[in-house]
Amino acid sequence: MVPSAPLRELSEVADIVEILAPAKVNLRLKVLAQQTSGFHSLESIFCAISLADHLRVRRGAGDVELSVEGGIDLGPAEKNLVVRAARRFFLELGGVGDGARIALTKRIPSAAGLGGGSSDAAATLLALLTQTKPKSLPIAEAAARGFEAAADLYETRRPSYPDEAVDWLAAELGIGPSSRVLDVGAGTGKLTRQLVARTPSVIGLEPVRAMCGQFRQAVDVPVAQAVAEALEVAERAGLATRPTAELANERRSLRHTLAAGPPAAHYDEAAATLARARHELAVAEAEHAQSTQRLDELRKARRWRRNLQGIEMARQSVQVADRRCARAGLELDRAEARTAAL
Repeated sequence: MVPSAPLRELSEVADIVEILAPAKVNLRLKVLAQQTSGFHSLESIFCAISLADHLRVRRGAGDVELSVEGGIDLGPAEKNLVVRAARRFFLELGGVGDGARIALTKRIPSAAGLGGGSSDAAATLLALLTQTKPKSLPIAEAAARGFEAAADLYETRRPSYPDEAVDWLAAELGIGPSSRVLDVGAGTGKLTRQLVARTPSVIGLEPVRAMCGQFRQAVDVPVAQAVAEALEVAERAGLATRPTAELANERRSLRHTLAAGPPAAHYDEAAATLARARHELAVAEAEHAQSTQRLDELRKARRWRRNLQGIEMARQSVQVADRRCARAGLELDRAEARTAAL
């Protein structure tokens, strides 16, 4: 029996696999315009939570069988996403495999917006991959098949990234007008087109041919059809698992794309943007200098006003003292006159 494992360890073969399928909560969900397909586009930020279903998958002979515990009615098994995902998995294998017995302990409420059904289906695929020999269906090949067949759906139905998330990413990575960005696993350019608004020097890297085609139609930046392992930095880090001969063509194509770089128009636009920014900075610095000078003048004027107020107060004090002296002089004269009369 093997517990759930990360993707890089899914080549291990096992008869029984137990895996958790976590629920998700939407931190943000925005329903956008309706597509011609009848579906609405969505913008969402979500995260997995501790609430999870439990799946126990055992390979066996025959068809896919599903048993459900937990007291939640999921309807006919034929329509359950777990069964549909498992059957599609064996179909893609071309008959490799003997079926599966899947026990689902349901803890995530059904139709509650927590993504339980989708998470169960994804966990089923991961469990079946764990039980499949690498030569039967490599993970990269399985993913490529799916994206190759549905690249147009990915482009039309997958929502764009929220601007707030892209702003946070750009700030975290320090992406600015002069940055050069390589978008690895670019897909159809959903993120790439938002990065171009922040720096014109962006290049896409996408291994699936159909996704590259959608990318080129949507984004006016270069894209190389290659896997990340074709990057020399991946080879130097020991992350490349495919034979060097298989990566040679992709690496040459990638080098050509990287050497070509973005279109010259993007560099001209970046240069113009940089010139405008420098001009605005110069204007701001001049205004700051003028403001500083004016502030110094106001401070001097305030000090002079305080000095004048002090002088006026002293003059008034002298006048009061003069009047007191005059009164004292009169009283002295009267006193002397009375003394003489005696």
